[in-house]
Amino acid sequence: MRTSTKTLALTDSTQATPGHSLVLPPLEFGARAEVTTDYILAMLNDDPELLALEALQPTPSHTKVRRALRELVDEWLDSGLDVSGSETPKDRNFEESPKSQKALVSFSKSGGLLLLPHGKTFSLYFNDENLPLAFDGNGFEEIVRPQIAFILLSGLRERLAKCRKCNTYFLLKYLGKTYSRGTKCGICNRASRSENSVKATASVRANAVATLHKLAATRFQKKLRGVASWQKDKALKAAIAEYLNIQIQRSDTLRPIYYTAKRKGITGKWTAQDENWKGINKALKVAKR
Repeated sequence: MRTSTKTLALTDSTQATPGHSLVLPPLEFGARAEVTTDYILAMLNDDPELLALEALQPTPSHTKVRRALRELVDEWLDSGLDVSGSETPKDRNFEESPKSQKALVSFSKSGGLLLLPHGKTFSLYFNDENLPLAFDGNGFEEIVRPQIAFILLSGLRERLAKCRKCNTYFLLKYLGKTYSRGTKCGICNRASRSENSVKATASVRANAVATLHKLAATRFQKKLRGVASWQKDKALKAAIAEYLNIQIQRSDTLRPIYYTAKRKGITGKWTAQDENWKGINKALKVAKR
């Protein structure tokens, strides 16, 4: 079944709105389509400039065409995922993306060639009408065959990716990698690194506080056990703070946290804070006598 060659006039770059920067070549639906990477990304991501062009000639079919393309693309991209959520683009394959496989075969037959996808690659044959293999597409899935064929026959087969956090489609910078938590776009990657950095900093600070609690409980356990409300004893609090500051200055781990441009160690008030005197008492319970 040969696909339609109806021209999508609204993609003509001459109809672009002021400030339009996206390169969108004239596109024909079907076998004689001109397809580019920019146009595919614009379709997948509902690019505002593309939507502005479509608004010049509104029709429900535009949305359905983009949805059909996303369905085929997602199937192909997901074939590189494993059950744990780890993603390896080079492992994408046709066995786990049957709809993409059918679209590619149908498109190749319409152009006088026959592409037989298998595993991670495909074989190329001259079209033979006697071959028993034939897939007939229909509707909007048929319309986007040129786009999915462009993806599967070019470097996009591995480079195209979908952010598993925000669902944005983008191009991978590095090939051959495995992404343990799935692919992420640049914005989400930076956000994740920032979030991880915050968590790591919080963990380091929590460990530092726990270390100070243990040091205080070990060094002053006799005095602490002998005073019911030691956190109200100014002299004892001052002695604890002085001892801890010495230990902090000797530690490469603690010193960067408690000795900074705005902070010069701890004071007796630190030991009187609820979380700290309670933490010291907790450490005191397990301290060796």
